[in-house]
Amino acid sequence: MTIVAVEGSSPRPLGSMAGVTDRGQLIGSITEGCTEKAIVAEAQELIRARLNRTVRYGAGSPYMDLKLACGSGIDVYFETVRANEIVLRAYESMKSRKTLFLTVDTKSNASRLSENLDTTTKLNVLSIALEPEPVLFCFGDGQNFVSLCLLAREAGYTVKAFTTTVDAIPLFESVGITCTLVHPDFPYGDLPWDRYSCVVTMFHNHEWEAKILHAALDSDVWYIGSLGSVNTHKLRLKRLREMPSTRQDLSVIRGPVGLNIGAKDPAEIGISVLAEMTAIRRNGS
Repeated sequence: MTIVAVEGSSPRPLGSMAGVTDRGQLIGSITEGCTEKAIVAEAQELIRARLNRTVRYGAGSPYMDLKLACGSGIDVYFETVRANEIVLRAYESMKSRKTLFLTVDTKSNASRLSENLDTTTKLNVLSIALEPEPVLFCFGDGQNFVSLCLLAREAGYTVKAFTTTVDAIPLFESVGITCTLVHPDFPYGDLPWDRYSCVVTMFHNHEWEAKILHAALDSDVWYIGSLGSVNTHKLRLKRLREMPSTRQDLSVIRGPVGLNIGAKDPAEIGISVLAEMTAIRRNGS
């Protein structure tokens, strides 16, 4: 199920998706609870009939008793005919760290997958990017480091933690986060980071940073940030200028890392970094 049109505001944005099994299990959300039961029932009916359909909920809907709390109207596209094929292909694409585009035509009630964005300007056609999960490669020690890793995991990132001490490893393992012990000669350049990855260093001993940041700058990662003061960042850049040139310019490093929200404790610092990552990921700013 996909939100393909929004009139007014909406509990979830345009392009939001969810799934329903033939037994009525809902994975994800379309309206954050407003009309989920009715949407699940509609989906089950269409699964049994092997039909695709676009249905209006809220304002302008034929279901007069189903209102959205925000007073808006949304069009939801139900795909059942090719649902299994689409899910499997999208899963394989995400495993291989590639983006697919789902294009929905609500006039013909049909959808298709493509490796390229459909640039059509037809009003009844919507294309949605199905991207791999973002991966946070976080390097550091201490509570700020731990806080960011845990918050990012809750925000949907696959988190890969790297530390110089063994203290944090049991905690990370208990919540399913991979944590690796690094050393001065660790092969950072061999890490599987890509354009869906971001890198943050959160060391108190900043001597660890140069090799990590240099390797990140020579990759396609979309975000690089480093903990530390303005003066620390100046020294960090000085060290990096003495190293070989990289694919990305030094100016892409966010330092001091995080939005300036007056953060004081590790949780707030983690929130500020995650907020900056989110702003760049969603808005490019």
